[in-house]
Amino acid sequence: MAHHQKWFTSFRELNPGRPVTLGDSSTIEATGIGTVTLQTKVSGTTNDFILSDVLYVPDFKVTLISVNKLAKSGLSTYFPGDSNTCSVDQGR
Repeated sequence: MAHHQKWFTSFRELNPGRPVTLGDSSTIEATGIGTVTLQTKVSGTTNDFILSDVLYVPDFKVTLISVNKLAKSGLSTYFPGDSNTCSVDQGR
């Protein structure tokens, strides 16, 4: 889920919007869906990391990436120590 429409490289509106249930059981509305391309650096080389079917939730104040969805796509994730980073690798 992302809250900045300018991050989307492809986008379509959801009409009607799609309700999203949050961890505290409250709901918020996704008003669009599309593709977000993040730029990452690996060994000094910039690479594109493409996320598809990203929900646009303008009233949400953070961006969330589903670790479960990454795993279902064959990717593994690692959150090293106390940093605010996430490593994503191909394979498990």
